[in-house]
Formats: sequence, C-alpha cells, structure tokens
Amino acid sequence: MKLCLESLVSQSYPAKAIVLVEEGRSKAIQRVCADLGVIYVSLPLKDGPFNKSFASNVAARQLPRTYTFFCQVDVDVIVSPHTLHMLADRLAKDGDRVISIRPRRLPRGSYLGKSYAELKAMSQDWGDRTAWGMFMAHRKGLFYLMRGFNEQFRGWGWEDTDYAMRAQNAGFGAEMADLGPVVLHQWHPAPKKDRAQGNRAMAGGPNPNGEEWGCLP
Repeated sequence: MKLCLESLVSQSYPAKAIVLVEEGRSKAIQRVCADLGVIYVSLPLKDGPFNKSFASNVAARQLPRTYTFFCQVDVDVIVSPHTLHMLADRLAKDGDRVISIRPRRLPRGSYLGKSYAELKAMSQDWGDRTAWGMFMAHRKGLFYLMRGFNEQFRGWGWEDTDYAMRAQNAGFGAEMADLGPVVLHQWHPAPKKDRAQGNRAMAGGPNPNGEEWGCLP
C-alpha cells in the first residue's frame, strides 16, 4: 500500500488529491496517509465480503465535482512517474471513454528500496487483459453519469468489468491500453474469490445505484 501511494504522490503530473478508503481503521495506514498528504477515509466494518464498489464510489465523492479526471487505483500496484501525464493527454483528446492500463506483474520478493527502473526490469507480461480496475481513468463527469460502480457487487471481481461494459452499452468507449510496464502489480497471495460467479453473472446489467451512491452513512 505504501509503495502504491508513494508512486502516486511522485507523479510528474501531480494529482490534485489522492484519497484512500479503508474498511475499518488502521493507525499504521492513517500515519502513512498523513505523512504523504493523502486524504484518509474510514468505513465502518460490516459483516460479509468487502464492497470495493462502495469504497471506490466514496473516494470519488470526496473530490470536488470541478475536478476533470478521476482515477481508481488498486493499492497493490506501483505506477510509473509519468502515468497520470500520459492518461491526462489521452483523455484530453477523447474524454468520452474509460481507459484502463494493462498491468505487468512483479515476482514474489521485496520491492523496498528499488527504483522504478529496477522494478520495471523485474516485471513480467502475463497477458492480463481483464484487470480493468487495477488502474482505471475517466472524466469525472462520465463517472457521475454512470452513477459510479454498481454497489451490488461484493466480494471478488467483476465490478470493474461491469463498469466498462455499461460505459460501452451507453455509447462511450472502453479501452484496455497497453502502454508498456507503467502499472506494476505487486505479488501477494491469491485472494479468496467470494461471490465471483454471482458477480460475473451480474456484469453488464443495469446499475441499481440510487442518487445516494457513494455517500457515507
């Protein structure tokens, strides 16, 4: 998580704000956010699988509507110093689309103290073409028009694919961009894929989010 945030605050095209949303409250994560100038939001712990859609929507709601672009980033990635610049240029030319960056994977091991060039050299292309949500960028207006991620998705996966499918069905573009090793997925044990089959069956369907999507209780 810390390596991800450090890579985001070190961008050549600085983000106006970075928001981290956590379910529960970790003092260690709060300290990292405070040290890096990251906005920290804690959600109440709930029974059942994690609701990543709601957490991402909450993050979007923390940002002023006047912000032009919005990126949703998983905390297990490390991004190159020029990633936001590249995406801002692409969206400035054609903002009516969702752009995700195809990630490269890092092997198991320690990444501390390594430069991005060293990490890039370690990365491997596993052909990932469905990881829409590891690094997803869009105009903030489009995200609001789509009413964010469908908060009916809980557990593992498909909320990001669903968002891309809904954008396409609404007449917008959805691009899985291969920009080289600019988004690196840190190794971690495979997650438990709670509700994956049910989530897959929902992908591309209607979004039931009401006007209160992403609003804190």
